[in-house]
Amino acid sequence: MAVAFIQAGFIFHDAGHRQIFVHPRQNDLVMLLIGLLLGFSRSWWFDSHNRHHARPNDLAMDPDTELYVVNFSEEQARDRKGIWGRLTRFQAYYFFPMMAFEGIGAHVVSILFLIRGKPRYRLLEAMGLAIHPAIYFGLLFTVMPTWQAVLVMLVHHGLAGLYMGSVFAPNHKGMLVPDASVPLDYLHRQILTSRNITPSMVVDVWYGGLNYQIEHHLFPTIPRNKLKAAREVVKDFCRERGLPYHETGAWQSYGEITRYLNGVVEPLRT
Repeated sequence: MAVAFIQAGFIFHDAGHRQIFVHPRQNDLVMLLIGLLLGFSRSWWFDSHNRHHARPNDLAMDPDTELYVVNFSEEQARDRKGIWGRLTRFQAYYFFPMMAFEGIGAHVVSILFLIRGKPRYRLLEAMGLAIHPAIYFGLLFTVMPTWQAVLVMLVHHGLAGLYMGSVFAPNHKGMLVPDASVPLDYLHRQILTSRNITPSMVVDVWYGGLNYQIEHHLFPTIPRNKLKAAREVVKDFCRERGLPYHETGAWQSYGEITRYLNGVVEPLRT
């Protein structure tokens, strides 16, 4: 169930980038249907994801860096006070386990966005977010004893969160955090803040095409089945112009992220 939900989430992501159909409304329909299945808001995703793509790894503008219990710069870490300041000294150890809550967090912020934000399809999305738990909880508690249903929910959402986090974290975590005082053009911002995972048949399926993160950020509307061809063009382009093109294996990327998160808070432990 965890793998199926996240794979469906990749289709949700593809539709959000208008990669599936020519007409936006057809892509929106896919997002609304999958949003019902997953319990996610299409409008929340658009708001958050568009801001992320515009300014990746920008601590002031990228919502993916707004994790209060995780810091992506020494300045950010020094701003944490009290128990949070002491806790974040160990962020390199709890970052990946924390991803188990990623899916639950998406449910919560989806609901909050419908209440506080300006969703395009407020009624349809509200219906989807209401129908999702009715079907999900209804099926589980109908066919299983209560303790088994609760256990399935915990395991399902925990594994789904870990899977989602393991795919999303390598995209940008541990890469360049732009200095607000040094302007970057679109090309350099997207390439220098992104990391690719070396492709293979298994990696391409497991990552839903997001292992081609550099190409995806340069050309967000390219369908995932064309990203492999785009990779060769972009790699040659970067090599000819001396631009860094960072690509590594999956396990190496997790090591890079862990070392980076540890290095950010290292001065706080001395």
